[in-house]
Amino acid sequence: MEKSSNKTSIRQELWNILYEIWNFFASMQLSVVTILFLAITSILGTVIHQSGDSGHNFQHYGPFWFQFFETLDLFDMYHSIWYQAAFLILSINIIVCSIDKLSSTWKIIFKKDSSFSFSKFENLKSNVTFKVPGSLKETELKIKSQFLKLSKNIKEEKVDGRITFYTEKGRKTRLGVYVVHLSILFMIVGGAIGMYFGFEGFVNIPEGKSITKVLSKDRTEIRDLGFELRCDNFDLTLYKNSKMAKEYRSDLVVIENNKEVLKKSIIVNDPLRYKGYNFYQSSYSEISSKPNVMTAVFRSNETGIEYSKKMKIGDKYEIPEGLGTFSVDKYDNYLFRGNSLGDAVFGTIKRDGKKPVEVVVPLDHPQFDMMRNKMKKGKVYVRFTDIDKSFQTGLQVTSDPGVWWVYLGFILLIAGCYITFFMCHRSICISISSNGKKCKVMVSGTANKNKQGMKFWVEKYAGKIENACK
Repeated sequence: MEKSSNKTSIRQELWNILYEIWNFFASMQLSVVTILFLAITSILGTVIHQSGDSGHNFQHYGPFWFQFFETLDLFDMYHSIWYQAAFLILSINIIVCSIDKLSSTWKIIFKKDSSFSFSKFENLKSNVTFKVPGSLKETELKIKSQFLKLSKNIKEEKVDGRITFYTEKGRKTRLGVYVVHLSILFMIVGGAIGMYFGFEGFVNIPEGKSITKVLSKDRTEIRDLGFELRCDNFDLTLYKNSKMAKEYRSDLVVIENNKEVLKKSIIVNDPLRYKGYNFYQSSYSEISSKPNVMTAVFRSNETGIEYSKKMKIGDKYEIPEGLGTFSVDKYDNYLFRGNSLGDAVFGTIKRDGKKPVEVVVPLDHPQFDMMRNKMKKGKVYVRFTDIDKSFQTGLQVTSDPGVWWVYLGFILLIAGCYITFFMCHRSICISISSNGKKCKVMVSGTANKNKQGMKFWVEKYAGKIENACK
């Protein structure tokens, strides 16, 4: 007996512990505290630079705060154990709260007994009473036909010379809050899938070259894409009289099984998407400071005619009108009277029996050679256009297998919020009683929310019933 009593007390104690744990996760206070905690820490995540360079963070925050943030994992907060644990607690809280309240909601939605109390509707503030001519039978038929338009599932009751119709609309709208809960869980699951199974990397592709693999952002994985990605061309547009980029565009081609399957020109925030991978235009860089090809334009002072020729370093060109031979010698920085004029093309004009003339054309000052031409009374001056340099495009590569869970979560969230805030469970009652040559009609209704809106609806519907009875 004593052993049996001990087992019973142990079971009771375990049950009490489980009951306390259940109540803890079913509490609204836990929901509020967890959501506030996630909101505050998310603000910190936007203020504190995430996944940055340790050296930069050390210089920016100083040794004390750097060590403090590093210990709390605030430099990679969204991947920290405590941040993920907060979302796990929120998920358990949502599930337990839903289960805890679902049984009572389920009984309301799928109740078998649809009985009702007339006194409950008779004393409502939202009821509307009016009189209509005609017998009780005639009025009953008219109102019943009108009521059937509202609902096919109506209950009719005849007590003490009073006829009562009753119906309910929108029972299942009580599930709206559970749809919202489910949507949040879908988004949390989608985020977790993206965090653990997603990929983020970076790759540089020179013009005309292809890649099949991408190095991850943390340099721990080389991801094989399963297809080839080629950059056919990179185009850079600068602001006028500036070296600041206005727009940069990459012409990308996806090649699979030796066939071009997709082409797209991408710019910032307009990525190429293929087989779950997103390729964003992120950066660019020059492969070499020397241009591949440039157009040299020669203008004759005598005739005013211009001659153009595509040239590269080392090329020579015989200028018409016997103006000599021009050669492109080098491409380098140019100092003029101690001041740097930036990158420039250095060339030489040679004419038979004449001393070679050095020509320097800074790219930022295309008319610079005109000064030499005027001072030395030359016969031709040179400028350069369409300077084609070699670039490589920098692409951010991402893959998030959980994104469809997140999208579905957003759709469910919108649907759940609409059901929760704009739909309701309504109970409608109409009673008819004879009053001599006229019948007294009462229209009444109640809803689980938006009582004022229900009152307006009852008044409007009562007007329809009254018109139908005339």
